[in-house]
Amino acid sequence: MDNILLVGNTGVGKSSILNLFGASFEADFSLIDGLTTKTSCADGKQVRLIDAPGLVEISDQRIAENAEELTKALKFSGKYKLVFVYQSNGGRLLPQDVYTTTKVCKAIGYCLDVGLIINKVDEEHMDKYDNQESRSLIAQTLSKATNGKLSADRIIALEYCKASERHTLKPKLLSYINSLYPGAISEVMSIHASLKEINKFIKWFNSFITAVAITGGLMSYPVTSMLGLWDKMWDSLSEAKFVQESALRLIHMSL
Repeated sequence: MDNILLVGNTGVGKSSILNLFGASFEADFSLIDGLTTKTSCADGKQVRLIDAPGLVEISDQRIAENAEELTKALKFSGKYKLVFVYQSNGGRLLPQDVYTTTKVCKAIGYCLDVGLIINKVDEEHMDKYDNQESRSLIAQTLSKATNGKLSADRIIALEYCKASERHTLKPKLLSYINSLYPGAISEVMSIHASLKEINKFIKWFNSFITAVAITGGLMSYPVTSMLGLWDKMWDSLSEAKFVQESALRLIHMSL
């Protein structure tokens, strides 16, 4: 049996997405009983639906528990369609979501093409996600996190809906999931994370985003130059001084 694995931090809406397949996941159920799975039908085949928690939590103990559950989620038999779920944040990516993506992709040795669902998007921000140029930019921004395994055509935005209207998203979601090709995971490394590491990542990520905002945004600055600095900052994550210098360099270049 193949697997559809949704990974995302608390509150991004994984359960409501999986329930569009006809399953019955409870919101934030994994917070109580850990990893949750259901069997349903997709593209005419029986599949295992997996709701896996993200890594960002309030304590190292909870983070360790989620990391263990995530590792388990990657070890079921059968092929995988691995999809990360982010919650819309006014058209911006949250570092907490990028952190979880980075850890999971590294754990499987970047062996799978991955998908990305940006969930609960306000109508006014749909145009920020629902065009090829924006999706390409997101894929480029996450290229280090996914090792290039996320392409623009594997990114989809789902508009925020009231519970009574969520069924209207089903055709779009099923078409998207059916378009993804499943892949095999040959080896899984244990996932490890900590509050200290998460906070360091968030601080570093926000330093970069602040610099981008001051320079007028990625769209107004040569993308290749910005991504070159992004790669250097990523590789030098532990060097806070380099992050600060890079941010100042971006500001200087905009003057």
